[in-house]
Amino acid sequence: MEQHFSAVEEELRSIKAEALMLRQRNARLTDEINYRIKSEMKMESALTGIKTELEKTQQEFDQTETVARDNAPREGGEIRTVNHEIVDFLYGLTHEYLSLKETLRRERELSAEARQAATESANHYQKVATDLMTKLNSLQTREEALYDEQCSSEWRKLQQDLDSWTRRTFRDKSVMGYMTLTNLRRTSSTIIIPEDMLKNVQGKRAYIQGFIAGIIFDTVFRRLFVLSPTIRSGRLLTAVGKVIRGSESSQAWETWRSTTSRALGDRHTFSNRRLNNACNQLVQSVEALFSEYYSPGVQKEVVNKGLRQIFEDCVAFKKKLEYQEFDYDFRRSLPGAAYSSEYMNSSNYVEEDGSIVQISIWASLYKVAFNNEELLIEPEAVWTSQPDPVGDAEQT
Repeated sequence: MEQHFSAVEEELRSIKAEALMLRQRNARLTDEINYRIKSEMKMESALTGIKTELEKTQQEFDQTETVARDNAPREGGEIRTVNHEIVDFLYGLTHEYLSLKETLRRERELSAEARQAATESANHYQKVATDLMTKLNSLQTREEALYDEQCSSEWRKLQQDLDSWTRRTFRDKSVMGYMTLTNLRRTSSTIIIPEDMLKNVQGKRAYIQGFIAGIIFDTVFRRLFVLSPTIRSGRLLTAVGKVIRGSESSQAWETWRSTTSRALGDRHTFSNRRLNNACNQLVQSVEALFSEYYSPGVQKEVVNKGLRQIFEDCVAFKKKLEYQEFDYDFRRSLPGAAYSSEYMNSSNYVEEDGSIVQISIWASLYKVAFNNEELLIEPEAVWTSQPDPVGDAEQT
């Protein structure tokens, strides 16, 4: 949790720094707009003064023209000189008027641009502030943010819990010796198990783990929402989720996913019958198939309680992942798949090129970003067999 709060504080500092920069920019734009407004007012005042002076001079010029016509025989030379000076002055005033008018037009354009920039900056600042509040609300409502190391640790612990339960329940090697394909098929004629795995206790335990993990994978980890009350409702929510995820809004997708998961957790509104039935079926299946091989002195009630606890812990972990910012994907290989040292760990250390997966003991865990970029959090645990020498010979 300390890492979580440190990351949140760092993100808040970054957003606050951006907000401060935007406020400073807004202040500069406001000062520029005020300066432009003052300049515009001064120019309008100057233009008004020039226009008034121009009108006054025009009147004086008209009066001088009238006097010149009345006194033309007597004072012609002096009048022409005065008229020439007045005309030059009028031309000068007109040029200054037009120049100031063009300057005022340009100032108004700059003022409009500054106002537009200020509006855009204010809108951006508002968006940053809104995003910050949304992020804060999301962080406050999210019960616990998981980092990659925490996800990996909790995922490994679930596998270790199942491994420990299997070792405790099936620790007697002499009793496990009766676990043969013939005896297993007396209980279930449809059971499929690689004969190589029945050669030793380790292989038999691995098969039991894979059998249990497969049921948990199908009922818990394959579903978008682990608490969806029915299979039909789960399919409906998955279809709705695909539409929302395709909306190109990661925030909308994360909000919908986390809030829907929380809503499904309301036991007053939604029934938990599907998971209860799945857990009961898991316990009953394990008891029906493997109870003959329980170690002496092991009580079935204790065995069933431990298995139920593992199932419930898996449900809690899946539910926790549904609250996270990223998606998480669980993948389980089918028997016969090619072994990959990059994405798998062989529990029996058969890792040669061309090795084949006999059974998936525990699924792999991936973190998936909104743009579908993937990060392998924890590789898949598998039981493998060596490549078929006959197949190799045929290839050569």
